[in-house]
Amino acid sequence: MSKTNEEIIEEAFTLGKKYEKECTGCAQTTIAAIFEALGI
Repeated sequence: MSKTNEEIIEEAFTLGKKYEKECTGCAQTTIAAIFEALGI
């Protein structure tokens, strides 16, 4: 079952917050969160 756009956005947001706390909040953490949420 594929994720809805809303589920992907929510997962990317959650992962982005997690990565920001762990990795000092650079642009790479945002891209990593989006890629992971999309399954890339």
